[in-house]
Amino acid sequence: MASKRELIAQNIVETLKNQTTYKFGLITREPQQDIGGLARTAFPCAVIESASEQRQDITQGQSGILRESLADYSIITYVMAGKRDLDTKRNEIIEVIEELLDADRTRGGLAIDTELISVEAQDLVDQPFATMRLVVRVTYHYTRGQV
Repeated sequence: MASKRELIAQNIVETLKNQTTYKFGLITREPQQDIGGLARTAFPCAVIESASEQRQDITQGQSGILRESLADYSIITYVMAGKRDLDTKRNEIIEVIEELLDADRTRGGLAIDTELISVEAQDLVDQPFATMRLVVRVTYHYTRGQV
């Protein structure tokens, strides 16, 4: 059985895949090393990866301890456009992703909250590509010893 952390990552992927408001070319959890080698139809692209996590006990005791997690997920976006449109395309995909994730901040009941906490400029890949890293923080509870 998958952990809540894994189920939340899967939910983020499915949320981006199962929508009809924005046309993604590729949504994956696999890091992309050769962006230039992807087909044009792969853009815009979003790579979702589990990232940092902070955990703390909420209850005390020896067993059945309730814990709270602040789990970060990286969404690395790649867009393709003409030289003048790259920044516009990056801003567009950021807005779309935030709106899609805000539609269900509980990640299907797995989480307490979801929020986009950081948008980080990444080095430009090569024209005609641009990228941004979004950090999404998901707060959830789990019982230690249970997944």
